[in-house]
Amino acid sequence: MTVRTRLWGILFVLCGILSTVSFAESEDTASVSYHVEARLVVYDSDAAGDRIVEWFESSGGYFTARHGEYVEGRLPFGLLEGIQERLKGFGEELQEYTLIASDLSEELQRTEASLSSREEVLSRNLELLGGADFSGTLAIEREIRDLISEIESLRARISQLKNNIRFAAVRLNLRSQGHFPDNGKFSSFTWINSLDFYSFMEDEPQKRRFTWLPRFAPVNEGPEGFSVYRDSRLFRAVSPDGVRIRVREVRPEPSMDLSFWQSAVTKYLVESGYEQRGDGIRLGNSGKRGFMLRWLLPYGQEEYVYALAIIPDGKDLCLVEIAGKLEAFDMHYTAIEEWVRTAAQGL
Repeated sequence: MTVRTRLWGILFVLCGILSTVSFAESEDTASVSYHVEARLVVYDSDAAGDRIVEWFESSGGYFTARHGEYVEGRLPFGLLEGIQERLKGFGEELQEYTLIASDLSEELQRTEASLSSREEVLSRNLELLGGADFSGTLAIEREIRDLISEIESLRARISQLKNNIRFAAVRLNLRSQGHFPDNGKFSSFTWINSLDFYSFMEDEPQKRRFTWLPRFAPVNEGPEGFSVYRDSRLFRAVSPDGVRIRVREVRPEPSMDLSFWQSAVTKYLVESGYEQRGDGIRLGNSGKRGFMLRWLLPYGQEEYVYALAIIPDGKDLCLVEIAGKLEAFDMHYTAIEEWVRTAAQGL
């Protein structure tokens, strides 16, 4: 491929990047996101859930998930005033109500500043292309491709933050009168009960208090093509097309072997309505370094993949959760699997 051909290819991509108005120039000035958690006693959970989904969509918001006793969606934050009275209209009793406000201004400003900085560097590199020789063009091209990936990730994160500000997250637990939870859907192991695709998708990174200290995490870099949240308490990474990763550690009690945990996790997720995708993947020699499972679930109007890798780390278990739209997940799967296998060998 000639230098001229490579330049035209780069310029074509840049046209799409630079022609887009920067998020930093948005008119939005709000910086607080809201999250509502509520429990409603209802006569018929299915009927009440249908009415709530219709309310989400007719109020300028949107429905995101429905699983078991839970209905989740987002509403314009302006509708939060009087929302308790509105929720009471869907059931017999509003038993619990929690409103959580999170100030996203610092992260939004920091991300916008990073975006502006990367765009400036991209523009300078573009100016250098015209006078570069062949070897110089190759070096600049590599840097430009990295910058484009960073810019796309930053824009995706800014878009997510602004969406979280514009629309309050609402998660409703609908309890039918006389209904008791199905014990088959609950594990006797607390950490297994924390495995929830829908909560993971709505979970926001929590900033570390002392960001200048190194983060003591099982892994510190993400798969190829993923950007890492450097200030997050837990290790998190995201791809430009929204595939997200979270890594955390738990200490199971009692201590059991990996085959036991794989069976217990599979049983719990299957009984919770998760559809297993493909066979599990063994990590290390004969699976001694852990395993990875994949599941298919609906999220809004899309089909998503939820992958879970469990890797032993001394007395702890390292939980690697990965989720994204089916097409996006499949596109990154080779890099994800390679990264998980490398992480398993390193712990």
